[in-house]
Amino acid sequence: MKKTLIRSVSRLLNAKQRKRLRYYLTVGLEKLGVDQFPAHNELDRKLLKYIGDRKGGVFIEAGANDGLSQSNTWYLERKLGWSGLLIEPIPWIAEICRKQRNAIVESCALGGFDQEGTTTTLYYGALMTVAEDTPGSHLEEGGAKAHAESGASWVGEEAIPFESEIHALSTLLDKYSLSRVDLLSLDVEGYELNVLSGVDMDRHIIDYILVETGNLAAVDELLGSHYDRVDQLSFHDYLYRRRTEQPGLRVIHSSD
Repeated sequence: MKKTLIRSVSRLLNAKQRKRLRYYLTVGLEKLGVDQFPAHNELDRKLLKYIGDRKGGVFIEAGANDGLSQSNTWYLERKLGWSGLLIEPIPWIAEICRKQRNAIVESCALGGFDQEGTTTTLYYGALMTVAEDTPGSHLEEGGAKAHAESGASWVGEEAIPFESEIHALSTLLDKYSLSRVDLLSLDVEGYELNVLSGVDMDRHIIDYILVETGNLAAVDELLGSHYDRVDQLSFHDYLYRRRTEQPGLRVIHSSD
């Protein structure tokens, strides 16, 4: 009955209002002492097997959306006091993310070093926003726009094209003086190889990388010189652990 009521109310609200309603409901439950794990397929719970109850860690979440919907880092920030960087290319959703999270929020697309400073076209598709040049094997039949339309239709919205500047992830790590990260969560709808190719793995130490991919062999090859694949957390989410452990964390805080 509760879920039915929420769905009925949600139909009366626009996308921004729905996101804010969910935020207030989630925070309200937390104030009642009910921990919230919003990640899809319980990825946030499954990560605790490796992270444990470590406090004060550093995360990066690419494909952060509004900071709550299917977030893999919400629990880490709210319960364990982690800080970090959230990356969301859709400007109006990134603005909601800034209101709902304490972490730094960057509104840009990610790519390889050779794409630094260029611009790409993306199609807004709710939780299935996708870049126009995403490899076809990851997409719905019909390409990037059809893929985004499939995602947008689930929430009664339309796929909208927009432009976003591309930065290599290492560029952002340098911007915030981050040389050490505990967890990188990567959900970029088929663009993961481009994003990972924009990380200087010799300069920037990332202990764990959680990546959604439909091209496991290519990710294994790209990360293989520095990482071991240690677990499969869902049908298409894989966890990698850096081989060499180097103790010491640097925590960043939002300047807002």
